[in-house]
Amino acid sequence: MKIFRFSIIIYIAFICSITANAQISFYAGASNSPSYLLAKDVQSVSDLVQVETTLGQMSLDALIGGGNISILQHDVLQKYSLEDMMKGTNLTQNIRILMPMGNREIHLVTRRKSPKKISAFKHLKEEGIKVAVIKESRGTSTTADVLKQLTSARWITVFADNVNDAMKKLLKNDIDAFFYVGTPPVSSLQKLGKLPLPIQKDLLLLSVEDPALVGSYQKATIPKGTYKWANYDVNTYAVKNLLITNTEGETEEIRNDLEKVMRAIKNNRAKLATKTGAQKHVWKKMNFDYSDVNWDLHPLAKKIGTN
Repeated sequence: MKIFRFSIIIYIAFICSITANAQISFYAGASNSPSYLLAKDVQSVSDLVQVETTLGQMSLDALIGGGNISILQHDVLQKYSLEDMMKGTNLTQNIRILMPMGNREIHLVTRRKSPKKISAFKHLKEEGIKVAVIKESRGTSTTADVLKQLTSARWITVFADNVNDAMKKLLKNDIDAFFYVGTPPVSSLQKLGKLPLPIQKDLLLLSVEDPALVGSYQKATIPKGTYKWANYDVNTYAVKNLLITNTEGETEEIRNDLEKVMRAIKNNRAKLATKTGAQKHVWKKMNFDYSDVNWDLHPLAKKIGTN
């Protein structure tokens, strides 16, 4: 019994020693989501980081108080800013950009044998088209809404829990296409390469091209072979992923800890680039280019980016 009690005490002391170092809370979405995996990568190079899961789209309320960080798409942040203006709130007032965290490309999946015969993005402007957005991909709904507004498209939005749910709807002709915004290769889209060959051949990853999107999003290409079922280049657009914080309540100690975390990320990019999946591509392509980010930068952004 004494040995058992002693072991419990040692275990508790060990856990406390880990959490005692964690000064920065990283709100990262659902467990095993792309943002969560990136947050765990950051935690692997900095013991100052404590990863916190959140359900669905994170509220900016979670960042109030200083010492809290999260990953958010640029267009989602702009959406929050618009909501502040319309509702007279101030949730984005003290939000600052710490560093870019890669891009997320717009994926648009349909069927070659679709009853509506969708073969180009412009066909989504026709009446009666049903398009699903994936709820598990944080930001997909916002990006799809922005695309719809900018291009004057008229599709009917349907929500799908995940790619499997969207595929069921697509194969049953309950929808004509679905959006997924994520850093390729998106693991759930890769898994479509395990479906029966006739279904794979029926799938079509559409290019997303429209003059109305120029300036709001960055042009991007999903290279052929990224997905087994899409052995062709796909022209699309990408949205920036950003590491953000709220400076309200930020103390000098918190700022020092934030700097340590940011330097840990910068100094370990080569190590992080050896990770598997989409995170590897985020870390490989990571840079400190803020030229197309229309938002206030944290004072540490330029300091870390230039030193």
